[in-house]
Amino acid sequence: SSGINAESQSILISLIILSMFISLIVLLILISLIVLSILISLIVLSMFISLIVLLILISLIVLSILISLIVLPILISLIILSMFISLIVLLILISLIVLSILISLIVLSILISLIV
Repeated sequence: SSGINAESQSILISLIILSMFISLIVLLILISLIVLSILISLIVLSMFISLIVLLILISLIVLSILISLIVLPILISLIILSMFISLIVLLILISLIVLSILISLIVLSILISLIV
């Protein structure tokens, strides 16, 4: 009877060891599933963050294009205005030169008439 008892004890011990191995394998599978879900959530989070950054960049590009569209006609009008102002100043200078030439001619004619 002691042989049967020892045999049943060894079967029981081997069943306990087998169940421990199975529970260890299940635990490892659960840990790997948790790690996999964490990795997937990190990947999804990084995709969302990159999408948000991409949207911010696109909005900044559109904003800069709009600002340049607003600033460009202002710059063109300022250039045209400065050209008109320089043209007016040039005309004033030319008229002053012509006026001084006329005054000098008048003074010269007066002097000539006084001499003669």
